[in-house]
Amino acid sequence: MSREKEEFIKRIFSIVSPHIDLLSSLFSFGLDIYWRRRLVSYIKKGDNVLDVCTGTGRLAFLISKRIGDSGSVTGIDINPDMIKRAQKRISSNPGNLTFMIGDSKDLPFPDSSIDAITMAFGIRNIVDRSGALKECYRVLKSGGMFLCLELMKPEKRFFRPFWRFYLFRVIPFIGGLVIGDPIPYRYLPASIEGFYNIEGFKDLLVKHGFRVKEIKSMTCGTANLFVALKE
Repeated sequence: MSREKEEFIKRIFSIVSPHIDLLSSLFSFGLDIYWRRRLVSYIKKGDNVLDVCTGTGRLAFLISKRIGDSGSVTGIDINPDMIKRAQKRISSNPGNLTFMIGDSKDLPFPDSSIDAITMAFGIRNIVDRSGALKECYRVLKSGGMFLCLELMKPEKRFFRPFWRFYLFRVIPFIGGLVIGDPIPYRYLPASIEGFYNIEGFKDLLVKHGFRVKEIKSMTCGTANLFVALKE
């Protein structure tokens, strides 16, 4: 069943790949740019960074500017269509940035070799989250940072009715019109609704050995940035 779900999610992102950047910014009213920049602010110049579930590479490109020539960033994603689009975006071929197809449950990097791992809007779409977190922990250096940005059900109850209407009515309608298929933008809101709350995901990180140093809750709790350390 898990294999079938993985293939289903892969097909979903192949369908949305031509439109995902535009629609992500449209549906978030441009706030996704701000959320990513908050994550990138934790990265240091010269860091060796792995961006897991990189998609079309939007976060990886921001990181490449942050780390400078002395650092490196590798964007990895299981979806070939996403990686193709990320590679096409490298116009000036920055030497500190590469993209590759790969599985979050089997990262092709040695133990304790990465300064920081980033993941934006990806963990909720990984079927074997435990396997992915174990791999992230393995390849991080001691003291290395895991920066995970994810969309969640808002904590503030007064906001939830508006959020649910927008998430389950507006987004699927517009998304279906744009891409010509209603299924992806029915799945994506449901994946947010069914994901952990803040405390639940924090507990999952702790269970896999991380120390959660900080949680940045943004935009009424719809987007949350987890800053965790390998110790």
